[in-house]
Amino acid sequence: MRKLLSFLDNLIDRIVFIGGHVGAILIVIILFLTMFEITLRYVFNNAPMIADEITAYMLVAVVAMGLAYRWREGGHVRVEALVSRLPAKAQYWLRFFTLTASLVFTVMATIGSFTLIGRTIQYNLISNSWLRVPLIWPQLFIPFGFVLLSAYILCVIGRHLAERSEFQAADWKGLDG
Repeated sequence: MRKLLSFLDNLIDRIVFIGGHVGAILIVIILFLTMFEITLRYVFNNAPMIADEITAYMLVAVVAMGLAYRWREGGHVRVEALVSRLPAKAQYWLRFFTLTASLVFTVMATIGSFTLIGRTIQYNLISNSWLRVPLIWPQLFIPFGFVLLSAYILCVIGRHLAERSEFQAADWKGLDG
């Protein structure tokens, strides 16, 4: 059982790592698309108005795929001034509570994102732009990002519970990475 959990933990960690790097590549593509459109607009006085829409869709993907990666790298906001002064046992249980609350939030966001996808399919929504993109394609990144974040938080909770017998102070950065 431990081998299976370790395998799943490593697999999710790899997916999160790849998702973060795909997001970084998308940011570079957004940069070049924006520069391309600006060049066409101001140098050649003729620019297609598609870069704005495409970069907006890519930005949704960057944010969705970056959620779990940011957590993995310890980049989300933390307030450690009070927590670091608590006894080790209290730190452990507070960390467990905050991880569980985070998981509940991300699961609710996941459910909401699937509801969004369902409505988009139900009403066959497409963009109002020149490209007429079916909105299902850019919106699919949202539930993917929340599912990945939920899975990663579940892995972090598993790592946290594995340390229960020691009741040591939670290594806030070490548990996430």
